[in-house]
Amino acid sequence: MNFRRIIIIDIASLGMGEAGDANRYHSIGADTIGHLDEQFSEMLKLPTLESLGFGNIRWDHQLQTVPMVEHPKGFYGKMHARVNASHASSTLREMFDYSEPLRVVSIFNNLARQGFSNVLISRFVNYLETQDVCKQVQCANDDLSFIEVLNHLKKVGEGIIYNQVPELAIAARKHHAKEYASRLMIIDKQIQLLMDTMLDTDLLMITSSFAKDVDFDQPTTREYLPIILYTKQIEQGHSLGIRRTLGDVATTIMDNFTNPINKNDFKHSLLNELTK
Repeated sequence: MNFRRIIIIDIASLGMGEAGDANRYHSIGADTIGHLDEQFSEMLKLPTLESLGFGNIRWDHQLQTVPMVEHPKGFYGKMHARVNASHASSTLREMFDYSEPLRVVSIFNNLARQGFSNVLISRFVNYLETQDVCKQVQCANDDLSFIEVLNHLKKVGEGIIYNQVPELAIAARKHHAKEYASRLMIIDKQIQLLMDTMLDTDLLMITSSFAKDVDFDQPTTREYLPIILYTKQIEQGHSLGIRRTLGDVATTIMDNFTNPINKNDFKHSLLNELTK
């Protein structure tokens, strides 16, 4: 199953609970969504993410505000970063770097060589800003960033549209928990609008390139990160399990847009899950 466009919504800073190596990164007890769930149990409502199976990711530690659903619209799971660093740029590189026979390159370079479009919508991301093979759109506002996504859906025929929403991470770093919860609910509505606008030939990937628990002082926290896939072609999804590297995102994108010499190169592609 291949798609003409892959739309990536990076809800940067949204973590799913401490990762297995959290002790190495001063992140014992970190749980971005869990702490929001506890603090704003009467306020936090995320119906779009809930319908996609976001709550199902936490089957072993269920959320009050985003419960599990019996028939999720999306394919859902969580990812554990492999890189031995917790900087936002390090985990972003892990998510979008791809190993070629002689070197490691950004998938954006590879796709550009093949003639596909790369649109990157973000506030400011050093790794992404260095990519001269991409159309870069700077947005310091979550709402404007989604407007840009919808605008580029009218322009991009084949390729990637990536949007890293900026304001959640800012709220997290300022320790503004209520603002964070409010922004997350707005993003949930914007994702629903995007889903309504998508074509059958589009694949939506919702993830987070790093975590930042509002209750912690360090710039990032070492947590599991969500991954959700949605396509209008499939009515009900299932669990993607725990992915052992953020690089499964890059592998999935490369699998969709290239023809591998050796199919084993893409054995960890999430596209394999869509046909099960």
